[in-house]
Amino acid sequence: MIRRVLAHTLGSIARYSLFGVTGRWIRV
Repeated sequence: MIRRVLAHTLGSIARYSLFGVTGRWIRV
């Protein structure tokens, strides 16, 4: 259970990070 939650959280953070990076690139 804990592993699943951790994986989900990590995935969410990774997705958010990727979104931020792409957003910066598109903006610039």
